[in-house]
Amino acid sequence: MTARRTSAEQLDQIELALKELVIAYEQYFAGVEKREPMRAREELNRRLRHFANRRITQTELRFRYQTLASRFHTYANHWDRILRLMN
Repeated sequence: MTARRTSAEQLDQIELALKELVIAYEQYFAGVEKREPMRAREELNRRLRHFANRRITQTELRFRYQTLASRFHTYANHWDRILRLMN
């Protein structure tokens, strides 16, 4: 399997994990879930940091990673703000 295909599949998994994390936080804030999904958030953050240490030569994949990382950090800031307001 080529490095490009491997990277693309990992980005697909990261994107799916981000969507699931967004849903988990929505459920937590709505009161459906009793615990904040911190473990999933830390795991996704770890995967993004691991991916950031790679040298991505394909412009498409680099742009896609940067977009996903930006979306994650935007959501993380939003979640942190809501959590501060809840306390």
